[in-house]
Amino acid sequence: MPIDQPPQVRSGDLLYLTRAASPQFARPITVRVIRALTDRHTYHGWLWIDAYQLGPSGDAVARRELYLMPSGARWLPSPPRTTAPPPTATPPRTATPPRTGTPPRTATPSPTPAPSRTATPPRTAAPPKPIAVPVTAPPRPTTTPSRPTAPPRRAARRPAMRGPVRVG
Repeated sequence: MPIDQPPQVRSGDLLYLTRAASPQFARPITVRVIRALTDRHTYHGWLWIDAYQLGPSGDAVARRELYLMPSGARWLPSPPRTTAPPPTATPPRTATPPRTGTPPRTATPSPTPAPSRTATPPRTAAPPKPIAVPVTAPPRPTTTPSRPTAPPRRAARRPAMRGPVRVG
């Protein structure tokens, strides 16, 4: 790799980013690169990446877009990928064996009483009791002041600026 070329950041790389990578990393972080955003124009030797910030346990805690200098990043060895455990052998399912013993009891319909033909009045709740509310007198009207009040003051107006504006 030529000297003037920064190291290539690829998807899946595990990076430890410190101030050497960018001033924004005063507190170092560990990220797993999703992709390098090469469509953005940057200064020579700088790069935008899309990455997951990893917590102490190695789990992703945030997705971030980061601007960094790859030559200041430290590549970490990727932990071995954990694969799903092999499926356990389960015995094949078979039909359930027939039950032995006494047959299950079936419910015999019991005779239901015939509805009565006499009309019963529907149940109603007792009417609510009135709530006693104390009666208060309406507020007294306020008396008008003996002398008239002045209208509110208007904010002072600035004179309109005319002509060229002078700076400094």
